[in-house]
Amino acid sequence: MLAGIFLMVPFEVTSAPLLVLDESTQVYNLTPYLEILEDRSASLDIDSVLRIQDDSFRSTDDISTNIGFTDGRIWTRFKIRNESNESIRRIVELANPRIQVVEFYILQDGKVLDQRLAGTSLPFQQREYEYRYPVFGIDFPPNTTQTIYLATKTETSHYLNILLRTEKNLTNTLARDYLLNGLLFGVLSFLLIFNFALVRTTGDTVFLAQVFYLATALMYTLGMLGFGYQFLWPDNIWWAHHSGNILGAMTIVLACNFGQRFLGTKQSSAISHLILNAVAYLAALYTLLAFILDYRTTQRGLLLLGMFYPVLLLGVSLIEWKSGNPVARFFVIAYSFLCVSLFAWVLRLAGQLPESIFISNILVIGLVSEFVLLTIAMLDRLNEQKGRQIQAVKERLDTSNAVLNVTNFSERFVPSRALQLLGIRNLGEANLGDQVEERMSILFVNIQGLVSKISVFENEQKLDFLNQYFKLVNPIVNEHNGFICRYIGDSMQCVFARSADDAVMAASNMLNELQLFAMGYADLLENTFQIDMGIHTGHMRLGIVGEPSRMEMQVLGDGVNLAARVQSVAHQYGVQLLISGETRRAMARPDDFPMRLIDVMQPRGRIESVAMYEVFCKDSMSLREKKLASLPVFEMAVMAKNDNRNEVAKKLFEEVLSICPEDAVAGVYLKRLKETHDSSVGTPSVVSET
Repeated sequence: MLAGIFLMVPFEVTSAPLLVLDESTQVYNLTPYLEILEDRSASLDIDSVLRIQDDSFRSTDDISTNIGFTDGRIWTRFKIRNESNESIRRIVELANPRIQVVEFYILQDGKVLDQRLAGTSLPFQQREYEYRYPVFGIDFPPNTTQTIYLATKTETSHYLNILLRTEKNLTNTLARDYLLNGLLFGVLSFLLIFNFALVRTTGDTVFLAQVFYLATALMYTLGMLGFGYQFLWPDNIWWAHHSGNILGAMTIVLACNFGQRFLGTKQSSAISHLILNAVAYLAALYTLLAFILDYRTTQRGLLLLGMFYPVLLLGVSLIEWKSGNPVARFFVIAYSFLCVSLFAWVLRLAGQLPESIFISNILVIGLVSEFVLLTIAMLDRLNEQKGRQIQAVKERLDTSNAVLNVTNFSERFVPSRALQLLGIRNLGEANLGDQVEERMSILFVNIQGLVSKISVFENEQKLDFLNQYFKLVNPIVNEHNGFICRYIGDSMQCVFARSADDAVMAASNMLNELQLFAMGYADLLENTFQIDMGIHTGHMRLGIVGEPSRMEMQVLGDGVNLAARVQSVAHQYGVQLLISGETRRAMARPDDFPMRLIDVMQPRGRIESVAMYEVFCKDSMSLREKKLASLPVFEMAVMAKNDNRNEVAKKLFEEVLSICPEDAVAGVYLKRLKETHDSSVGTPSVVSET
């Protein structure tokens, strides 16, 4: 009956030797002393095994300790004798972190003295020693022989690497194990942090793809080596069992994604990109199946993918390298290391390679080598990109310098602020009909009779004089966020799009400079000239007018005409700066400037009248004080004049002149009133445009 339970071997069976303990020996490799029985139906218990004939067990001379995948349970036994007169304590270590169930039995004289249970199917805290491998302590009494039975079952690869250690040797081994793996995983963690820092620094998503790939591969390796079960998920039995397949499949998905991004297969090789996509989608499917199907079913498929995907990436990177992609060279070397290490790891899991220190750590060694080389490859790629970027920047700088020269040249004819309002960078982008409507303040500046005053100059001197005059004014306009739109003989038209306060402040500062400028030419001009300024605020349209072969910038709209009219009225009343009521209402801080209403005009074609205010902040201090002192009387006089109460207005204006004899506006009003008869209409109280 038992023949159907385990494998019967038709050849002669060799018995394993007895291990005699030597107190001076710190560690024994028990492989030569092992005898193995495969219980394919996993139905035998310890009593059943003890009834089986000894020749059913096979020694390691007849069978490998790397059994590979099996659905059954593996029974292993070995005999140890203590010939000393003292009790000896030793530790049995099963160096396989993925074993799910380990049943441990100690027998003497055919009787079970002790039995214990370990493996990843139990919480880690239940282990006898805090170690990623299952370990069991045994006290061997003096002059006795004991038989140890191990029954192991797992859905992962079944390999038996059993050691017998002293407690001191185990302590030293743990220290070396933590040191070695701490260094290896420390390097991987450093590379993870370093690549994440490069993501933050460069913003390159390829570094981010490598971060995800490295993080998942790191978690997978920690799980495969037992560190995940020991430190990360010691109580999560389900995850300890399934994490290998889930994280392994995710690692393949992210590796393919990283390879595509790094090598740029989408642009360079459609076939390679398609194949990598297919492998990634298949691995993603396995990731989902790993949550549903049993471990064995998904692992066999993942083993094939695990061997195929690095070879595929190696082949793609070789093609890219030979196609002239220089950054692929380190990628080739990195995946060469990965191919060798993964191939060795898969063979180890399949039971085709013998155990050794190098083989047991081949996955971590290969992983560290791969990601060190991949990080070098990424830095090499970054340097390559920087080289191209520097070259591109140089080319753009050459282009920008050329554009800048054109821009600087064009600004000599068209102000940059005007181009900005139109939303274009330089004059070369300007097209006939480009336009924008904005609420703007228009300032007209005129020096009355300037042309006739400089008629005494030579023609060359006249031009120099006008250029000096405009050169003086332009910086003031620019300083207050405006620009000179047009030069009209000895006059100029200025535009302020930001605020009405800019226009008033610029005009005020101009008066200072122009008065000083006029004083410098007093000898040549015989007397100073009168400066007239008018400002109006409203919605106007700035645009390019003309025809394709001859274009210029202009501001168009009723507001431009009103601004010119305000400047003309300023001349009529002999004031330096006159603003419209719209400008006054548009000002954020009108009270910062002393001003007074001097008239209301009715422009042709407009229903609304336009109030006009004199800004007299740049008058001499004495004149300014007198105007402020007479302001209440002046306002009553203007109101009386507007109401056609001419006699009252006349007396009030006379009173204003008695307070401020230099008041030119009061003088103009009084002159008009004296020229009219009480019964006649006389000069209209409202200045009308004709």
